[in-house]
Amino acid sequence: MSVNVPGLVSIIVFYLLILAIGIYAAWRKRRAGTGNESETIMVGGRDIGLFVGSFTMTATWVGGGYINGTAEYVYTPGYGLLWTQAPIGYACALVISGLFFAKKMRNEGYVTMLDPLQRKLGKVMGAFLYLPALAGELFWCAAILAALGGTLRVVINLSMTASVIVSACIAVMYTLVGGLYSVAYTDVVQLICIFIGLLFGGIPWQVYFQRVLSSESAESAQKLSFIAAFGCMVMSIPSILIGAIAASTGNSLSQTC
Repeated sequence: MSVNVPGLVSIIVFYLLILAIGIYAAWRKRRAGTGNESETIMVGGRDIGLFVGSFTMTATWVGGGYINGTAEYVYTPGYGLLWTQAPIGYACALVISGLFFAKKMRNEGYVTMLDPLQRKLGKVMGAFLYLPALAGELFWCAAILAALGGTLRVVINLSMTASVIVSACIAVMYTLVGGLYSVAYTDVVQLICIFIGLLFGGIPWQVYFQRVLSSESAESAQKLSFIAAFGCMVMSIPSILIGAIAASTGNSLSQTC
């Protein structure tokens, strides 16, 4: 199997950039030396501003599974744009969460979305409720890595297994070094790259509440939810166009043949 060398080099440069930004964000936060260490790892010291917060909230939803899945469903016969639920569904979830949950959760100073349930129902029930949340995160990570592996296999002709392993190692590395602070800053770069690249060519989720609880204020937590809802809709447009063009091209070729 031959590897696309220019594509491989560009991917390596991109990953090195992401890793460097993640490490820099961690170094910058540790140099400041403020806040509780566990809160710094989990919720970024609760001082993520509106600008970075909006980017990382949007990037939480707009990933490989979102981009590839939207294009795939628009393209697939029998589904189309009407059954492509992710853009509208995610946007609605973010708006509802911003209206009813973000402000209260941030004001209470929780660390995870399960904290209020554990406080109300006890530690045993909290442990049971953790299981579906864990399953959701694992399946979501699997979808993102599978989409990434499929993309890299097409772009640079690299095996899917190698793509998934390398990508997972990079993400784990900068997350271990800097926690959410590293994730937030790398999300800004990744979302910009996704948006530029495309122009040229659910409520009970811990990842949502992690961004909410890391914001610098309750008002900011609410605002970034609304901004991310708008961002999710905007970011779906290129994928919808890709799927629609692919479907139209396929139909035209079938009629010609």
